[in-house]
Amino acid sequence: NDTGDTTPSQVADGNAEELNNFSVPVDGDNRATEFKFLSAERPHMRTFYVATTTMFVGMWIWTSVAPLQTTILDTSAITESDLATASTMSVLGSMFMRVVGGSFTDRYGASRVMAAALLMASAATCLTTLVETGAAIIVCRFFSGFAGGTLIIAQAWIAKMFSKNVIGTSMGLVLGFGYSGNGFAQAFLGSALLPAFTESMGEKKAWQIALLLTGAAGLLSSIAAACLGNDTPEERFKSTNKNGGVSGQSKLCGGNFLRAARNPATWILSFQYAMSSGTNAALLNIGVFLFVNIKGTSAATASAITSVVGWLGLSCFVGGLISDRATQKTVDLKGRYMTQFGLLAVEGALFVALPFVVDSFAGSATMFLLASMMATWAAGSTFALVPYVDREATGSVAGIVGFLGGLGGILLILLVDHLGSHTGFIIAGSLVMLSGCA
Repeated sequence: NDTGDTTPSQVADGNAEELNNFSVPVDGDNRATEFKFLSAERPHMRTFYVATTTMFVGMWIWTSVAPLQTTILDTSAITESDLATASTMSVLGSMFMRVVGGSFTDRYGASRVMAAALLMASAATCLTTLVETGAAIIVCRFFSGFAGGTLIIAQAWIAKMFSKNVIGTSMGLVLGFGYSGNGFAQAFLGSALLPAFTESMGEKKAWQIALLLTGAAGLLSSIAAACLGNDTPEERFKSTNKNGGVSGQSKLCGGNFLRAARNPATWILSFQYAMSSGTNAALLNIGVFLFVNIKGTSAATASAITSVVGWLGLSCFVGGLISDRATQKTVDLKGRYMTQFGLLAVEGALFVALPFVVDSFAGSATMFLLASMMATWAAGSTFALVPYVDREATGSVAGIVGFLGGLGGILLILLVDHLGSHTGFIIAGSLVMLSGCA
């Protein structure tokens, strides 16, 4: 090779010893077959923690305006209608990034896409501190909503790193701990920073500083994603091909998206994710209304019960863990299918039963939280199946599943709003059980 270029065979030979010395046991594709939770060595475990942390911060950014809305209303010309529209745009921004980000991870690698999504969302969050009009906050919220897409980027990232025997557990852990960023934002910004800063510098500066600190956390996480994570087990030093893509990644993100969209399994998992994660998200929105209006409990009590739904997200890994254990005892994917069916069947049954126990506060609260827990576990089980749909288009599959997952929440809210909680929950529960049969 007189040109001085390095051939693929030379690269392979030069890295052979490195690739044979991973810090965790690996399979034939160099994907980890077990966890070492106390290790943060490259590439598997460090990437696991980077993906988890960046998704956590992404969820924090995405939710950051919610606990500050009342103060923003009191200190600016922005109206309640503007904030409602801005919240909708934030959801749309998240859905956009879930599809685009998922496809781009197949082409450019998850670390770069994660860094870009967090960078744009962080900049928009910082710029939100300067807004004075409804139009300005609506635009900022759309771009800060990109942080909500880190959910899919993180899942696609982990799918490249862990083997089938632990993929459900690993993806569930990232999903669970990442989702807790929503609860952290509510508690840290709304209950800690805002009161503390308001006392010392006034309401307006208080919410502005809170968002600036959130944006700074996002910027640091963006840098961490770009510098500390690995896109694949073999890609330790961010090697790129001459076309600008990460070595070993799929060539055409558009082609991968179409491949994923043409696969019936993608749409089945989308339906199941909508009936698990989507319906669980709806419980967060209608929980307070449900208990206050049906049981006549205080708003504080209703809010406390509903808040538990957010923290139940930490148990998302349980669904993935059950799926992993089940598949080790069966042939092919039968164990994962049985797990998915079982969790969705129980979740659906709990939804159907919920309206029949509203006369008992303890019974309705217990049924409500059990339904949320089963929905959370089913969401973890769903993503345990995503890597099996199409290994070359995992990001695109995850993007479609995550994008359509939010529709389940919208559906449940509409059913309860238009048909009443009794009929709405029965229909929703029936749909959940139907999805398990798909």
